[in-house]
Amino acid sequence: MTQTLRKTLFEEYLLLLKNRDALTYLETTDLFHEFQKETNSLPPLKIAVLSNFTIRPMEIPLSLACRLAGFNPTIYFGPYNQVHKEILDPSSELYAFSPEIVFLALDGQTILPKSFEWSLKTTVLEKEKECQEAVKDVGQLVEVLVQKTRSLILVSNFRLPFPLSLGILDNKSSGQVELIQKTNQQLAKTFSNVKNVFVLDTEYAASVFGRERAFDPRLYYRGDIRWSYDFMVFIANQLNRYVRAFKGTTKKCVVLDLDNVLWGGVIGEDGLEHIKLSKTSAGKEFFEFQQFLKQLTERGILLAINSKNNPEDVEEVFQKHSDMVLQKSDFASIRINWTDKAQNLQSIADELNIGLDSMVFVDDNPIERGLVATMLPQVTVPEMPEDPKEYRLFLSKQPFFEKIAITKEDLEKKEMYQKQRQRTEFKEQAGSLEAYLKGLKQEITVFSAKPENLDRITQLVHKTNQFNLTTKRYTVAEIENMQKNSKWNILAIRVKDRFGDNGIVGVLILDKTNPNEWNIDSFLLSCRVLGRKVEYALLQYVLENAKRQKAAMVRGRYLRTEKNQVSKDLFLNAGFSNEKTTSKGDSHWFFSLGKNEFKQAIPGKIKIVS
Repeated sequence: MTQTLRKTLFEEYLLLLKNRDALTYLETTDLFHEFQKETNSLPPLKIAVLSNFTIRPMEIPLSLACRLAGFNPTIYFGPYNQVHKEILDPSSELYAFSPEIVFLALDGQTILPKSFEWSLKTTVLEKEKECQEAVKDVGQLVEVLVQKTRSLILVSNFRLPFPLSLGILDNKSSGQVELIQKTNQQLAKTFSNVKNVFVLDTEYAASVFGRERAFDPRLYYRGDIRWSYDFMVFIANQLNRYVRAFKGTTKKCVVLDLDNVLWGGVIGEDGLEHIKLSKTSAGKEFFEFQQFLKQLTERGILLAINSKNNPEDVEEVFQKHSDMVLQKSDFASIRINWTDKAQNLQSIADELNIGLDSMVFVDDNPIERGLVATMLPQVTVPEMPEDPKEYRLFLSKQPFFEKIAITKEDLEKKEMYQKQRQRTEFKEQAGSLEAYLKGLKQEITVFSAKPENLDRITQLVHKTNQFNLTTKRYTVAEIENMQKNSKWNILAIRVKDRFGDNGIVGVLILDKTNPNEWNIDSFLLSCRVLGRKVEYALLQYVLENAKRQKAAMVRGRYLRTEKNQVSKDLFLNAGFSNEKTTSKGDSHWFFSLGKNEFKQAIPGKIKIVS
């Protein structure tokens, strides 16, 4: 689906939601049917929603949110107020459905009746005990889900009652606010170290959205619907963020214009003294927008510049303006020239070795935005507000930058790309690939995955598209289960060279269910080390290890996608034999130990860690 159509549909979607009859209208409008038709070919996603109140009206907003995130959802709604039965009964429809994401939408009015009804005859200790038991109960339910599924589990916390039973006296004693807040804190603490469980903070969401708007008494008394239609839409859009993070479709790079984006005014016309950028006075909105962008880099999001300007004018801002939060070193790629911005974006993508669909282009000029949206529809081009004072809030509300976990590699990503630029320059000077690889002085370490590596491994499994032979997207729970199972082996590869540590850059998942015939289930490598024969070091290790353990054969597959054709000749070049190739371009390969001969010479030092 083109970005223009997606944008049009989304704008129409938001317009409709301002109407109380939006859900009914969405079901019948030609636009919604067009939206469904255009998105039915998207990758499938299975979501289960369990609730202790009526939540079925959320189906359409949730479906739309998932489609906007790039997935065609199938949604299972559990029976009304049957959360315990659905989770505790192994034969329930929940487990037959086999969801990828489970959302537990829990309302405190049912779980915490003493705290919500709030009789002064009930002691504070009784209410606190009720809250402790509720947290324990939810924790036990989630523990069962963790054991029985491989799903991402989202648990809502408890919204404050509205209105408060004691009114203005609530904060004069251990009132409802204090009690519910403590309960929510305990709930968050319970799941803080459980990798695939997250608390979806509906209490915070209600405070942002507006408590009075989040509740519609007509819906509540008509059918025990405790969230207003509009609030369901709001929560569906919060779920959108988790879907993108979980499925690895968040963005990798924000590409920024400079004039009227990082500072107010045009540097080439106004000069350094007259652009607006300040911690405290005129231009504070640009200072704080830069702070927000700086925070994104700490999540592993790259920044790049794409600006029509004279480089020397921009250099003066970076060198001399005391209120510049961002420095040149914060940008992984810089294009300051008079070339059209679409061409610059393609150049930046090539330099960083990322897809155009991994980029967000931020520009104040609607003409430039339109040009990029037309020429490069894969790039996300948000319609920035006319007033720069809204930039920070607007971009922070977009679901582009969420992550399930922040890894060591994320924290060091900016430095890694700076070193990558040095490698590129070294390669250009080397004269030949052989001289380049020899001069890099690579040290390649192959090791079995450890618990502390699983976040990074999961991230690679979800994010890697180009060198990814089967493009299987496993959850962190699935990878944890494989790691604990002796029939599977998860190998990771780390690469160091003369310029520094590249971190964990590759994963190979090996299925050894048949000890005589090993199967390469997944094989993927970061674009940072493509073209350096690192993949062959990992493959060579697998073959040598298989031979030591008396296996007769190693099998592998290449499953073709639109993006992974760079990896299609791996097995051929390594000396594997082709078993079959389908009309779709998928191929099946085998290496007979003792018959086939490995054909690749590995440059550098290889270190094997058991």
